[in-house]
Amino acid sequence: MIVFTAVALLLGGFSAIVVTWSISRPARMVAGAADRLADGDLTVETLNVRSRDEIGDMARAFNRMVESLRSMMAAIGRASAELMENGRQLAAMAEESASATSQIVAAISHVAEGANQQASNSNETAVSAQHLRKAIDQIASGAQSQAQQVQEINALIQRMAEAMDEVSAAAVEVAKDSEEDVKTAQAGGEAVRAAVEGIERMRERIEEVASRVHELGRHSQRIGEILIETIHAGIQEVVGAVESSTQEAEAGSKLAGQVGEALDQIVRSVAKSSESARRIAGAAERVAEDTDEIVQRATEVASIIEENTAATEEMSAASVQVTDAMNEISSIAAETAASAEEVVASAEQVNHHVAQVRGASSRLMEVAEELSQLVARFRLTTGEKASG
Repeated sequence: MIVFTAVALLLGGFSAIVVTWSISRPARMVAGAADRLADGDLTVETLNVRSRDEIGDMARAFNRMVESLRSMMAAIGRASAELMENGRQLAAMAEESASATSQIVAAISHVAEGANQQASNSNETAVSAQHLRKAIDQIASGAQSQAQQVQEINALIQRMAEAMDEVSAAAVEVAKDSEEDVKTAQAGGEAVRAAVEGIERMRERIEEVASRVHELGRHSQRIGEILIETIHAGIQEVVGAVESSTQEAEAGSKLAGQVGEALDQIVRSVAKSSESARRIAGAAERVAEDTDEIVQRATEVASIIEENTAATEEMSAASVQVTDAMNEISSIAAETAASAEEVVASAEQVNHHVAQVRGASSRLMEVAEELSQLVARFRLTTGEKASG
C-alpha cells in the first residue's frame, strides 16, 4: 500500500512537472521573443509550439504578428527611401524654380531696358519737337516778312499806277499839242502854196512827229529819247524846208512873212511838245525806277519764299521724325506692357508653385524623418537595422 502510494506520488509529481514544463516553456519562448521585439529586433525566430491549448494559440498569433511587423517595417523602410528620393526631387524642383526666378529677373531687366529706351526715345521726341517749333517760328517770321514785302510791293504798284496815269495824261497832252501842230502846219501849207514842196515835206515830218508822240505812250521806257530825237529831226527838216522855201520864194516877201509866222507857231508847238516830252520822260524814268525796285522786291520775296520752303521741308522732316519716334514709343510701350504682364503672370505662377513645393517638401521631409527614426528602431535582418 505504501509502495502504491509512493508510486502514485511519483507519477503525480512527474506529471505535474511535465505539465508545468509544457506550459511554462512556450510561455518563456513567447516572453523572450516579446522582449526582443520590444527592443526592435524583428529577427526573432518563429516560435515552434505544437500544443493546441491557449499557449499554442498565443504563440502562433505571436508568430503572425512578427511576420506582419517585419513586412510592415520593410514596406515602411521602402516608403521612407521613396520619400527621401521625393524630397531630393523636390529640392531639384526648387532649384528649377530658382532658375525660373532668374529668368523672371532677366525679363524684368529687359523691361527696364525697354523703359530706358522709351525714355531715350521720349527725349529724342522732345528734341524733334523743339526743332519743329523752331521751324514753325521761322515760317511765321518768314510769313510776316513776306507780308511786309507784299505790302511794299502793293505800294510800289500803286506808285507805278500813278506814274502811268501821269504818263497817260502827258501822252494825251502831247497828242493834243501834236494835233495843234498838224493844224498849224496845214494852215502854214495853205499860206505858202508857192512853197508847196518844202511845206509838204515839213507837214509830213510834223505828222511823223505826232505819230511818234503817240507811239511814246505805248513805249514809256524809251519815250523821252524817241521824242527828243523826233523833235530834233523835225526841227532840222523844218529849218531845211524853210531855207528851201526861202530860196524858192525870194520874190514873194509876203509869203515869206506868212511862212515865218507859221514857223513861229510851229516852234511854239514844238516847245510845248518838248515840255510834254520831258514830263513823259520823267514819268518814264520814275516808272523804270519803280520797276527796278519791284524787281528787287520780287527777288527778295523769291528768296524769302525759298527760305520758307526750306523751313517747311525741315518742318516736314521733323514731323516725320516725331511720327516715327511716337510710333516707336507706342511699339515699345506695347512690348513693355506685354512683357510686364508676362512677368507678373510668371512671377505669380512661380510663387504659387514654389510655395506648394516648399510646403510639400517640408511635409515630406518631416514624415521621412519620422519614418526614418521609427524604422531605425527595428532590425529586419540578423545583425542589421532597417535603413531609413
